[in-house]
Amino acid sequence: MLRSLGLFAVCWVGMWVSPLLGQSEISVPADAKFVVQVDLDTFRHTQLGKRLLSLTQQMAAEEIGGEGKEIMQKVEESLGFNPLEEMQTLTVIGSDFENPEEHLQLMLQLGETTGNLEGMMLALPGYESEEYHDITIHSAHDDDKRAFAAIHTGDDGNKRIVASTQRSHVIEMLDGLNGSRRGGKRRSVSWVVPEGTFLQVQILEFPSEILDEDPPGNVIKMLRDVALTVGEDGDDYVAELTLTTSDEKRAEQIQQMVTGFKAMVGLFREQIEEEIGDDAEQAMHMLDQIMIDRHDSTVVIQGGVPESLIIKFLQEEADLPL
Repeated sequence: MLRSLGLFAVCWVGMWVSPLLGQSEISVPADAKFVVQVDLDTFRHTQLGKRLLSLTQQMAAEEIGGEGKEIMQKVEESLGFNPLEEMQTLTVIGSDFENPEEHLQLMLQLGETTGNLEGMMLALPGYESEEYHDITIHSAHDDDKRAFAAIHTGDDGNKRIVASTQRSHVIEMLDGLNGSRRGGKRRSVSWVVPEGTFLQVQILEFPSEILDEDPPGNVIKMLRDVALTVGEDGDDYVAELTLTTSDEKRAEQIQQMVTGFKAMVGLFREQIEEEIGDDAEQAMHMLDQIMIDRHDSTVVIQGGVPESLIIKFLQEEADLPL
């Protein structure tokens, strides 16, 4: 179902991100349920990012034949640009939990060139194109599902490419980028972004099914939205979870709950040490380092995981030779 859209996502990108110092802000449809944003450039410079990049080049070389650098050179010649340098930010906006693929908006920001991508689109199955205010909307289909994408050039000269399984979504995004009122009702979503952040997630509305589940529904009914940022800080990967409630009383109640759960886990320290063995000391240290704070109607939970533990997990559970 998503292969055509996936081809667009892999090949090209776009986004109206306004990266401020310590803050990120984007414009999304008024009915958006969630937003996921990955700073590809920042992640590439993390230790884990470097390892995964090296592994990807190694696996490509083994599959195609040749050296890693030679493979990347061939990719660059084929695309007409170096994707490791040009691909900057990937953003996914969803407006439906039940059928997310039908209402996804993909946006990937490049630098000042899209290379040979528009020409390569001609090779996609069922390719068609149309003009919309001097911008070409490309489309292709797979398994009776059609995907649409277009390239937008901003005032800064950078290319912002938008894609969706709905033509109307692409037009809406283009109108939004051009400042047109035809873009439909929109809202701004912003994060406070700690230095080194490469992943941002925001839940703006929750699935109705989970509201009826106990005990999660009891907590979720108090929340207006949830934001998560993940980034690298030295040898650790740090996550910050922000829970925004309707008022200070609800925030205080959630803070008490989280603080109580943290203390409760500490009561079972011996059992945890027996269960996870060699990693117990590190796990309990991570638990002790979790910070829980409240600012008015917002609860902020911060914690970190050593990079070595993440790499070990990927090596053992995902069988990745990192």
